[in-house]
Amino acid sequence: MTHRDDAGRISLDPIALWASALVVVAMAALYWHFSGPIFADWIGYRQLWDNDGGWLLREGRDPLFVSLLHQSRRLFGENGYGEFRFALFAIFTAVGARLAYLMRAGWVSVFFVVPIIISAFMLKSLVQIREGLAFLIVVLSLISVFRPKGGGWFIAGIGAIAGTLTHAGAGIFVLAWAVACGFYFGPARLLGSKGVRDALLLVGVALGVAVTAAIFQFSQFLEFSLQDIGTDTTVDATGGIWKYLYWLFNGLLMLLTRHQLLSAAWGSRKFSYSYATVLGSLIIPLIYTTCIMLVFSNFYLPIITASATRLLFSTMEIGLIIIGLRGKANWMTLPIALALVADQFRLLIIERI
Repeated sequence: MTHRDDAGRISLDPIALWASALVVVAMAALYWHFSGPIFADWIGYRQLWDNDGGWLLREGRDPLFVSLLHQSRRLFGENGYGEFRFALFAIFTAVGARLAYLMRAGWVSVFFVVPIIISAFMLKSLVQIREGLAFLIVVLSLISVFRPKGGGWFIAGIGAIAGTLTHAGAGIFVLAWAVACGFYFGPARLLGSKGVRDALLLVGVALGVAVTAAIFQFSQFLEFSLQDIGTDTTVDATGGIWKYLYWLFNGLLMLLTRHQLLSAAWGSRKFSYSYATVLGSLIIPLIYTTCIMLVFSNFYLPIITASATRLLFSTMEIGLIIIGLRGKANWMTLPIALALVADQFRLLIIERI
């Protein structure tokens, strides 16, 4: 945050600057250690780069990302894939540093802010770049929503739609925006009702059950579609007590995130509170229910479960970012952020070839 001293000069918040600097240093260290063709994902996106969009272009998928590839090939040249990846990482790092600066609340906030930013950006900037870019677009639109003098429902909608055109999985944020708009333009008393929030939670669980049932129903179609784009569908799902305990622990994290999110958004503008309520009470429970049903049923296409899991973590990370932007991060926020950081590191190690 900036303020003017007695002489009228603009000065910067030193604590927020420290948080930003820590994010930059941490992200740079991660890039140095984890980037490059040690990841299958790096190679997969290299094939998309070399084929000018590849299967995404052929199937008309994610047009904004395909357009970004085209423009980047013009800028960096056909052999400029490494420069393209570094440029993306620099953008993620810059936005992360900016977020760390905005999410200020004193020295203690550094312990909350840095893990939140790292958990949200490190995996998406190193491996999951397509959905990471969609996530980044959504986050940038929400900065304007949850800052005191930011924009409103229209900017959030543009961000959600642009994110969906970058990666189809971001369509869940279009749903969040649409439902939030319903509350925003509806009677104000609905938002203040605990019964409405609890009803949203139940609806989220019910929708999660319905989504899972649809996945089961169309599993063969999903399998053939994945095979058409070269995805290995022969990997079997694994179970085990530790996996089930891990998902029960994630359920606890989900409930903590929901509690923190609703508390942090209280007192904000109407659309901001509407969006936070929908995200915490409808969207995150919907995705978690889908994930846990796929996990406990040992669904035979683990790539579908993994995709749902990444989406769950993305929505929880956005919840944490909203908490930080509201300046409400506290000691209950820290275990959520640290758990997500640990899980991101686990995924980085797993993603190695």
